[in-house]
Amino acid sequence: MENFTGKFIVIDGTDGSGKTTQFNFLIETLKARGYAVEIADFPQYNTKSAGLVEEYLSGKYGSADEVNPKISSIFYACDRYDASFKIRQWLQEGKIVVSNRYVSANMGHQGAKIPDPEKRKEFFDWLYDLEYNLFGIPQPNLSIILHVDSKIAQQLAQQRQREDWVGKTKDIHEENLEHLIHAEQTYLEIAKYPNFKLIECTHNGQIMSREEIQRAVWQEVEQLIQPKQISTTENKDGWIEVICGCMFSGKSTEAAKRITKELISKNREILIFVPQESSREITLSESNTSINTSGKLVSRNGKIFSAIEFPKDQPSAILQYLESQNRPITTVVIEEAHFCHFSLVQVCKKLAEDYKLRVIVVGLDQTFDDEGFGPVPALMVEAEFVTKELAVCVECGSQTANKSWLDKNAREQLEGKILVGDSQYVALCRHCKNKFKKQNQL
Repeated sequence: MENFTGKFIVIDGTDGSGKTTQFNFLIETLKARGYAVEIADFPQYNTKSAGLVEEYLSGKYGSADEVNPKISSIFYACDRYDASFKIRQWLQEGKIVVSNRYVSANMGHQGAKIPDPEKRKEFFDWLYDLEYNLFGIPQPNLSIILHVDSKIAQQLAQQRQREDWVGKTKDIHEENLEHLIHAEQTYLEIAKYPNFKLIECTHNGQIMSREEIQRAVWQEVEQLIQPKQISTTENKDGWIEVICGCMFSGKSTEAAKRITKELISKNREILIFVPQESSREITLSESNTSINTSGKLVSRNGKIFSAIEFPKDQPSAILQYLESQNRPITTVVIEEAHFCHFSLVQVCKKLAEDYKLRVIVVGLDQTFDDEGFGPVPALMVEAEFVTKELAVCVECGSQTANKSWLDKNAREQLEGKILVGDSQYVALCRHCKNKFKKQNQL
C-alpha cells in the first residue's frame, strides 16, 4: 500500500443497502468538520471508461451468471484505472477521498458467481493482483460494507430511481434475487478482510433508520481519521523479517533463536501467532517424542513457545488481538505463514509501518510442486531481511536441499487439499528432485 498523507474511504454493500445515502452523509459530515474532501463514484456512468460496464449491466453480454467473473471484473477494473490518477493526486495532497463502491464491489458481485470457497479465494487473489499490482490503483484505508438482507435490499433497489445512469433502468444484478443472495454472503465473507468493516443495517427484520446507520458509519470513520493509540513500545523503525525454506530445513529452530533473544532482552515484549488450521503432530529430534503444535510454535530441537491461534483466512485477527493488549508490544512472530490468506502481506506492512514493530514471518516458500506458497513470496519482496534455510537431501546427503517432496500415495489422496503433517514429506536437493520427476513419480 502506498503511503499517502490523505485517507481513502469506501462505502460499499449489496444493491439497495443505502450506499448512496450514507456516501452523501459522510461527505457532508467531513466537510462540516473542516476536512478537504474529494469524491469518487463507481461505475463512472456515462463516461467512456464505463462503457463496457453499462453494456454488461444492461444484459448485452448475457445474464450476470453467463458472463465470466474475470471478464466482467476487467470491465470494472478499467473504469477504476481511469479514475486512479485523480484519486492518487488527491491523496498525495492530503485530502480525504470518499468512494461509492470500489474493488470490493467486484469481490462481492463477481465473487458471488463462484460457489466453491477455494476457487473464490483464488479469484480474490487474482483480482487483488490485477487491480492493485498490475493496474496499480490506490488501496483504501477503510472499506465499509453495509449489510442488508438480500430480499429487503432488492425491494429497496427496485424502488429507487437510477439518477446516476441517464437513460437506463435495467440492472442484471438487481433483477436477479439469487445473485443478490449469493452476493450478500460474499460481502459478509470479504468483510473479514483487513481494513474492512461490516455495518448491520437491519434489526429484527426491519431496516434501521438512516440516522442509526449514519452514527455507525461515522464511528468507524472517526477511528480512522482520529486513530486509537495502540500500546506498543516503539522501535525506532519497524521492519519485516522472513525465515523460509523447505520442510525439515530448520525454519522454526531459527525462529526459536530469535524469540529466545527477544525474551531475555530488556524492554522487549513479544506475541507469537499461528493459524489454527496448521495444527499437526511433529517428532522432536532429541527425544524422539511426538507433540501436537496446536497453540504453539515448536522447533524440532525441543523449543516450545505458546502462540495465539487465528483463522488462516483472517490475518486481520492479528491486528484485533494487538489492539486488545494493554501491555506494550515490540515484536510479532507469525508461524506457518504459508497457510494464510494473501492479505497477511498488508497486515505485516501495517505492523511494521504504522506500529513500528519487528515482524518475524516463518513459512514455506514453495509448494511441493515448486510454486510460490501463499503470501510468503510476496512477503520476501517486502521484507528488509530474508533468511532461507536449507535441509539435508535424503537422497544424496547434500546440504543444499531446498525442495519438499510429497510421497506419491499421499499426493493421490490429497484431492486438492493442503496436507498438514511431516510423515508424507521428504527434503530433496534440486538435482535429486529432478531425477524423481523424470522417473514419473509425480
